[in-house]
Amino acid sequence: MKLTELKKNQTARILFIGLDWNLKKRLLEMGFCFGSEIKFIYEFNTTFAYEIKNSLVALRKEDAENIFISF
Repeated sequence: MKLTELKKNQTARILFIGLDWNLKKRLLEMGFCFGSEIKFIYEFNTTFAYEIKNSLVALRKEDAENIFISF
């Protein structure tokens, strides 16, 4: 399942990040690693906001579509 498929206030765990190394490295530094719990907060146009490790992170839709999750 893709990260963009979460509904508002729904949580899941990260399985895989299918992005280029530079962006993947930045996300890993922010806590986007295997097994991390992530919660969908809101969507604004093509930007999605998520809560991860007590931080609010905004991602572009095309990047969030390449992060895979499970419940």
